[in-house]
Amino acid sequence: MSSPFKFLDAYTREDKDLFFGREEEVDALLEMVKKNRLVLIYGPSGAGKTSLVQCGLGNRFHPTDWYPILIRRNENINRSLEEAVTEGLGGRQAGPVTEAIEELYVEYLRPVYLIFDQLEELLILGSQEEQSRFVESIARIQEAQMPCRILFILREEYLAHLYHFEKSIPRLFTRRLRVEAMSRASLREVVTRSCSAFHISFEDSGQNPEQIIDNVSRGKAGVSLPYLQVYLDRLYQADFQRTYGRERQGAELPELTFTTREIEAFGAIENVLDKFLTEQQHLIQAELKQQYPSIGDGLVQQVLDTFVSERGTKRPIPFRMESQLIQIDPEAHPFLASLPEKVRTGCLQALQRSRILNDEGNVFELAHDSLAALIDEARTDEQRQRNEAKKRIGNAYAEYQASGLFLNRKQLISIEDFLEELEPSLSPETMAFIRESYLQAEQAEQALLAEERRKRRQAWRVAGGMGLLALLTLMAAIIAYNYYNQAQKATQQALNRAFEASYMNAILFKKEGQYPKALERINAIDIPGLRPSAQDSLAQARQTIRQLQMAMEKGDSLARAGHLREALLEFNNAYSISPDSVILRSIRQKETELETEFNTLIKRGDAMIRASEYERAVQAFSRALELKPEDEAARLNLNKYLKWVQPN
Repeated sequence: MSSPFKFLDAYTREDKDLFFGREEEVDALLEMVKKNRLVLIYGPSGAGKTSLVQCGLGNRFHPTDWYPILIRRNENINRSLEEAVTEGLGGRQAGPVTEAIEELYVEYLRPVYLIFDQLEELLILGSQEEQSRFVESIARIQEAQMPCRILFILREEYLAHLYHFEKSIPRLFTRRLRVEAMSRASLREVVTRSCSAFHISFEDSGQNPEQIIDNVSRGKAGVSLPYLQVYLDRLYQADFQRTYGRERQGAELPELTFTTREIEAFGAIENVLDKFLTEQQHLIQAELKQQYPSIGDGLVQQVLDTFVSERGTKRPIPFRMESQLIQIDPEAHPFLASLPEKVRTGCLQALQRSRILNDEGNVFELAHDSLAALIDEARTDEQRQRNEAKKRIGNAYAEYQASGLFLNRKQLISIEDFLEELEPSLSPETMAFIRESYLQAEQAEQALLAEERRKRRQAWRVAGGMGLLALLTLMAAIIAYNYYNQAQKATQQALNRAFEASYMNAILFKKEGQYPKALERINAIDIPGLRPSAQDSLAQARQTIRQLQMAMEKGDSLARAGHLREALLEFNNAYSISPDSVILRSIRQKETELETEFNTLIKRGDAMIRASEYERAVQAFSRALELKPEDEAARLNLNKYLKWVQPN
């Protein structure tokens, strides 16, 4: 049975009458895109970024005022861009992307808006070559000065990953909009107006919407809007079945009433979404088992796991249809490709019908990040260890490409248990890198053994030759002692060189802001006989890296919670501990975000004054002063209009 609520789907232009609570953000975004050729839209997962653009912004334009093209990475973002533009030209092939966009403008006489949704997929899954080519295309579009606007939409935790794009796209971070979690008042508006639109009343109109928000928020400051939609969807279905004793037919909207007891019994969102996923998984597994008795009991769970990356985010998987059967390229995912065609097709189509998977034309993916998070939480310890091994291999290969360093013996041992299972999912280049790492490790060990044997033979020859000359016993002892000292000195020099190489490698990770890996390298420098100064250096480096990690993690946490000023203080504290460039970039980023947020609030306050909304103006100026308490103009405005809203 279906409900009229959106479930996990984003709002589109057609949902104008159902899109509530985002007027201020839409105003700010509209102002940005009118004045800027590139706008960055970011925020936490579930904040409603895509809906804000597709529905909120889309309905501020007349259809003749813009030509929007929504682009997802799918298999390759550059191919997706070319295909989207070609489709706009009716399938007619054009030259370079700049010429194609120019043709679109000439044909439709409307500015072209390239909307790159979920750009984090490029940062997570895209190769260096794919990313470089994409940045070059964006830079060319901007340089061409054509009637084209570009919108980047991504999750805020991947914002820093864009900084290496800034060299080619200098104004990348100039205009940014952070889409925050909705306030409680806005959430109440969404609940009450959505229910009203679908002929749903409340037993207690004052308390029942608050109950729903409490069940979805579970005491957290922000609410994931997809979670709210899922909650309302499932509550609607339960109430409809209880009220009418049947399933909803078509688009009918008969009267319903949500009661206090019903909402209490329905439970929290964790139970609702997890229960939905578990129910659908078991249902599909049972249906497939009945048709194909030989399949494994955990097949559906294994299939769902393929759509989640090692980092717990969505992983799109391309497919094609042949004779009504879904085909998966082994390079896209070996496990799915290895399944029998009918089993694979039946499972994926069932997951699509249940709204767990979306079909984006030639790509399947999970309907929302929230599902990816639940599937990731359900992974076994063995799955997590395997994923961690794969991530370590990927990081080591990236390091090898940058510095030429191979995996050492300790690193090779850490991945050996999973290597055979992971091999089908690793590229030939990565496997060649691992094989060469084994060869390099063996050669280094053999060279070390050979050197030790040579030294021992030399020492014995000296000692034996001197023993034949009784009169020269003392001299022999002295010479042997000298040889021993030289061998010890050479060994110490080798230890020092090994220490210096490992230590510098750890410091390099520190400079790049990869503090866990830096600590891992520091802790791995377990070489007996290190000189005291080296041990002191290790202890100092370990302490510094831990302090940096704590400060940066705290800063990131504060930034995610919207406390930009406090986050900036933490980053400056980290910079005072160790002035690395990666920390300086974080400082500059937060300074830019703080300035942008401050200016947005000041503009919002000014706009509210013009609209005679003085209480909302005071709220905006107050929030602005929290960011920049030293700003006298904002303080004067606040004091001036505070008198207008305070009771006499």
